Amino acid sequence: MKISTPSHFFTLGCEPFWSLNRDDEALLKAHVIKLGRRFHPDLLGLDASDEEREKAEAQSSAINSAFLKLRDQETRCDYIMNEAEAHDPAQFSLKSKVALPLELSMTYFELQDSIVEGNISEGVRNEINDFSAQLRSIFEEEKLKLNKALTRMQTPLTLNDSPSKNWDLDLEGLKHIAEIRGLQKYLDRILIDIRKYQ
Repeated sequence: MKISTPSHFFTLGCEPFWSLNRDDEALLKAHVIKLGRRFHPDLLGLDASDEEREKAEAQSSAINSAFLKLRDQETRCDYIMNEAEAHDPAQFSLKSKVALPLELSMTYFELQDSIVEGNISEGVRNEINDFSAQLRSIFEEEKLKLNKALTRMQTPLTLNDSPSKNWDLDLEGLKHIAEIRGLQKYLDRILIDIRKYQ
């Protein structure tokens, strides 16, 4: 699946990349600082016009937004998937059904019933703690799966002045990553929901 280079990559002057390399965030940050020195409105001379200042502010804001989206692997991953969906929703959609294993779903519904009824006994709190531990374990398993999936699709961070206009995406790999991220986000929402009852 070919998509046009997502704008945040283009803004930072890099090719779209999947990378697990921890040094990439530092390299990207150094590149953003270099871009900031070039475009930051405070560095314009006193004789700069209002139009030049507005343009520099917009560019500086775009650079900061791009860095926030691309600096770590999970937000970069989500951004790439959102761009792929916006480019061709018929080929790729993030609206896949996410479900817990049946036994855990039943436990979750039973715990919700107890909470709604106001039955937060010591026994229910213990069940919530056990359930949270199970969810965190599944979350960690999904994190390992995500790392494996990203390793298969890995491309390095390449900084240049003119990124290519089109980018090839492995559609099957992208769907697999979307399923993993969907489950991670679902687990995270449940953990946040029940944390207040622990």
